[in-house]
Amino acid sequence: MLSNPPKPSNMADSSQNDEKTGLAGLKSSLISRNITLNGHRTSMRLEPAMWNALIEICRREKLNIHQICGLVAEHKAEETSFTAAVRVFAMSYYKAAATEEGHQKAGHGTAFLFSAK
Repeated sequence: MLSNPPKPSNMADSSQNDEKTGLAGLKSSLISRNITLNGHRTSMRLEPAMWNALIEICRREKLNIHQICGLVAEHKAEETSFTAAVRVFAMSYYKAAATEEGHQKAGHGTAFLFSAK
C-alpha cells in the first residue's frame, strides 16, 4: 500500500491552485467531530472553513454547536443529508447577513478571487 499515492495527471496541485485563486491557507480535508442531537451522539465531517463558520455562528447567536445542529436537524428536509443541511444552513446564514456595502468593502464583484496575484 502506498502511503502517498500519486495524483492523477489531471488533478492540479492544490497549493498552486490556492495561490492562483487567492485562497491560500484554506484546507479542504475533512475534519470529523462529535455532536449530540436530541441526546444521541453522532459524528459529522466538514471542511475546516465550515467548522470555523459554524463556530462563528454559534458565537453570534449565543448557542453551542449542539443547539445549532439540533435546529438544523429539526428543519431539514427528510431527503437531505444532515451534513448537507448544515453546509446549506451556514451558507444561507452568511448570505442573509451579506449587504451591498459589505460586498463593496470586501471587493466582491471584481473577480479578485480568481485573478492571478
